[in-house]
Order: sequence, then C-alpha cells, then structure tokens
Amino acid sequence: MIGEFAGLAVCLIALLGSMSFIALVPVALLSATRPWNPHKLVIPSMMAIAFFIGGLLSWNLIPFHWDLSFWTTLAAAGQAEKYGHLVEHKAEGILIWVLFFSVAGATVTGIVAVAATKVRKRLQHA
Repeated sequence: MIGEFAGLAVCLIALLGSMSFIALVPVALLSATRPWNPHKLVIPSMMAIAFFIGGLLSWNLIPFHWDLSFWTTLAAAGQAEKYGHLVEHKAEGILIWVLFFSVAGATVTGIVAVAATKVRKRLQHA
C-alpha cells in the first residue's frame, strides 16, 4: 500500500512538475527581460540548466542491463504493440524517474539560488 502511494507520488511530482516547469521557465525568462536586467535571468537560467543536467545524470544512473537509447525508450513508453508490455512498462518507469530527478534538480537549484541571493543581499546591507 505504501509502496503504491510512493510510486504514485513520484509519478505525480515528475509529470506535473515537469509540465509546469517546462511551461513556466519561458515565462520566467521573458518576465526577467522586462525591463532589461541580465541579473534577473540568472536564477531561471540556472534552473533550466539544472533541469537538463538532472535528466542527464539520472539517465546515466539507469541500470546497465537497459540497452535502449533515450529516444528508443521514449518511443517504447507508448508503443506496447511494437516493444511489448514489459518493455513499455519499464520504459515508462525509467522516464518517470528521469523527469522526477530533473524536477528535483531544478527545484533544489532554484531554492539554493534564491536563498544565496537573499543571504548575499543581507550581508551587503550589514
């Protein structure tokens, strides 16, 4: 029961987090450019980079017995007829974890960057 709940929580965080992240990063980047101030682009840019780095790192942590490339895994996640249900299920699970770590990396990067910015501003005013 708890294992199913944890799996569902990871799926929801991965899917909703990645969709909202992909939708909100361009908005954050565009809003940071009005009025033009390159310092406002730093944190959204760091989060976007961390999203992709988290995905790359988590993809490299996939067990060695998984032979499919990323693009084949992406295709297999939705094509049970071509790859079989076992491969489709495993591919879906792998992609969920890749998205989860992407969202987690971007979120942690954003939180740390905002906290560091606030600490730096307090130290400058002290």
